[in-house]
Amino acid sequence: MHGCEIEPVTTAKPTICFVAQRAYNVLARSTGMKHIGGAETQQVLLARGLVELGHRVSFVVHDHGQEDGQLIDGIHVYKSYRPEAGVRGLRFLHPRLMRLWAAMRAANADVYYQRGAETETGLVANWCRRHRRKFVFAVAGHHMLLPNPPTNPPWREKALFRYGMSNADLILVQTQQQQSLLDECYSLDSTVHRNCSPPQFEMKHPATPNRNERSGVLWVGRLDKIKRLEWCLEAARSTPEQTFTVVGTANRPSSYASSLIRQASELSNVSMVDYVPPTHMEHYYGRAAVLLCTSVSEGFPNTFLEAWCCGTPVVTTVDPDGLVGTHTLGRVAHTRNDLRGALTALTTDSALWDACSCNCARYVEKHHNLDTIVLQLSHQLCLLPAGSRDQHCRALPECSAHA
Repeated sequence: MHGCEIEPVTTAKPTICFVAQRAYNVLARSTGMKHIGGAETQQVLLARGLVELGHRVSFVVHDHGQEDGQLIDGIHVYKSYRPEAGVRGLRFLHPRLMRLWAAMRAANADVYYQRGAETETGLVANWCRRHRRKFVFAVAGHHMLLPNPPTNPPWREKALFRYGMSNADLILVQTQQQQSLLDECYSLDSTVHRNCSPPQFEMKHPATPNRNERSGVLWVGRLDKIKRLEWCLEAARSTPEQTFTVVGTANRPSSYASSLIRQASELSNVSMVDYVPPTHMEHYYGRAAVLLCTSVSEGFPNTFLEAWCCGTPVVTTVDPDGLVGTHTLGRVAHTRNDLRGALTALTTDSALWDACSCNCARYVEKHHNLDTIVLQLSHQLCLLPAGSRDQHCRALPECSAHA
């Protein structure tokens, strides 16, 4: 494929394609798939808002057997490859690389937006450079920005991610912490673009929740080492009088996830709930006294926004930009002992809970309004100059084909 084969799109408002391969279950709302990902939820919210503003919007997603090019909520959806397809040792090139680029070509957008930190960051950036399209990279969890990420990703993934990030026309970050990290580690400029709150939560809950109708601790997330559910289970063992509800599943089977499920089943005060569609989560947030986050690292969790929309404070081991502490949206706990103390304080002190709950609703309304954030993104897209900033096609980093 060569850049001269397709002409860049020119419209009053730039067209945008979100390359979000795991987003189909969020777009289609009911597919039977159980992938958990805040990045996909955020991109779909932004996409639907941009459609309302008059942008032509498309997505590139995995092939799950759906019709190619189907229209969902005004969004054109193109499929790339089946996640399990291909022969190990060859599948990085075919079908993954070739079908990803073919789907991007079919979308034929002015701007391509990719969120996360993986090999696709580099692959999307390279295609955009060669075809004179704009590339917007959005940071999700900031652990991949660290020189030595705690997830210990393969060399190829790190190399392609950093190649893609350095070739982005615009980098969007969730927090000022991420902005500083990009500047310090990579000397890259970025723009803070906050996550938006899901509208369904804002509509279904009152601004002043009743503490007497709440009980228990809620933990939401995928069963992954970086989410550290074992800290939640340890807190449950040490506070048998407190009830804990865990909503989540593993995106892929692992011995780690199996061990957590076994440990939880042995605790009488822990209820394990499998995957719950995002549209049904308000039931859990609206009944819990506290949302618990035990992660090693986060960007800006969707779960925080969803809980705060419902007036539910958080107890958390991570505090993006110090917002939880500064705005009294819950309690920050860096150690296991801190965690237990913070949970006890928020579940027993009604005055403290009421103050935090009111602050949560006010904070989300002021800083994470969906319409405002979609308008900001639309403005950023319109400011991108036509054509590529660098017409020279830079080579991809040398990478092994094993996958």
